[in-house]
Amino acid sequence: MVGQGQERGQEGRQGDLGRRQEVRPQVRCGSLAGNQESLPHDSSAEGGRCRRRLCGLRHQEGLSDGGAGSGEVMAHSVDAAAADLIGDQSKAFPGALLRLHADGGPEADAVIMRFVQRMSNLAELEDDLYAMEHHGLAVRVAAELNPDRDVEPFLSLLEPRPPSSRLARKIMSSWAAVAHHDTFPGASWGFTRLRRLDPPPVPRYTARLQENSGIIRSCAAMALGDTADLAALEPLAHALDDPSPDVRFNAVMSVRRLRHAGAARVLDGHPAESGLVKALSDRKLRIRKSAAQALKLLDRSDLVHRAAATTDASTAKMLRQTLERDVDPLPRIWPGDNTTL
Repeated sequence: MVGQGQERGQEGRQGDLGRRQEVRPQVRCGSLAGNQESLPHDSSAEGGRCRRRLCGLRHQEGLSDGGAGSGEVMAHSVDAAAADLIGDQSKAFPGALLRLHADGGPEADAVIMRFVQRMSNLAELEDDLYAMEHHGLAVRVAAELNPDRDVEPFLSLLEPRPPSSRLARKIMSSWAAVAHHDTFPGASWGFTRLRRLDPPPVPRYTARLQENSGIIRSCAAMALGDTADLAALEPLAHALDDPSPDVRFNAVMSVRRLRHAGAARVLDGHPAESGLVKALSDRKLRIRKSAAQALKLLDRSDLVHRAAATTDASTAKMLRQTLERDVDPLPRIWPGDNTTL
C-alpha cells in the first residue's frame, strides 16, 4: 500500500510539473517589466528552476543523455519518442524532444518535423494541448540538427498569439512581447539558430534593441547571445550602454555566452570588450560582478585587475574576489543548453 501511495504521489507531482510548464518559461522575460532593481536576477533563478524541472522530466521517465549502443536501440528510442509526440500527454513532449535531439539523424529529424506540424495545427485550432514552449522546443531541436534548413514550416509560430494563462498575460504586462513573438523566451528558442530566416537572427534581434519596451530589448539582448554568431557582438556592445539595467545585464551575459562561438579570439579592441570594462563600474552590483566573470572566462582577467586598481576600495575588493572564486553558471536559454559556463 505504501508503494502504491508513493507512486501516486510521484505521478501527481509529475502532472503538476506538466501543468506548470505552460506558464513558467513565459515568466522570465515578462518579469523584467517589473522592478528593474531586483526582478531580473530573481526571474533568472525562477527560469532556472523551471528549466531544471523541464529537463528533469527526462530522468523521471528513466531517460539518459548518452547515445544508444546500437542502431537497433536507437531506432527503438526514436520510435518511443515518436509515440510520445503523437499522444495526448503533454508532459512527455519535452523528454521525447530532448531524446530525439540526443539521437539525431534523419529518422529523428522526420519525427521532430511531424511534431512541429502538429503543434502548428493545434495552435490554429486553439486546442488546449497546445503550449508555446513545446512548439518552441521542437523548433530549437530542429534548428540544432540543421540550422540551414528551410524555415517555412516554422513560420506559424511567429504569428502573434497571447498566452493562454491569465497569470502569464498579467506578468508580461506588455503586449509588445506578443507582437514580437520571435523574441519571447519559449518561442525564440529555435529562431535564434535558424540561419535562413528573413531577416536572419542577428539583424532580427538587433532591430528589437531599438524598441521602446524594456522587456523586448532585454529579451533581444538575451537572444543575441544565443545566436552563436560573432556578428552579435556589435549590437551587444551598444546594449551594454542601454539605459535599462536589465538590458545591460543580459548583454553582459550574452557577450560571455558567445565565448562558446569563439568571442575571445576577436575581442581585442572590440567595442564589446570596452563595454564589459565599463560595466565593471556599473552602479548595479550584479552587472559589475557579471562583467568581471565574463572577462575572466574570456581570458581578460588583466582588465579586471586594472580596473580594480583604479576604483574605490569596496568595488576593488569585490572584483578581486570575483576573479578568485568559481564562476556562476548562466541561466539556461533552453532545456538542452550547454553554454552556461
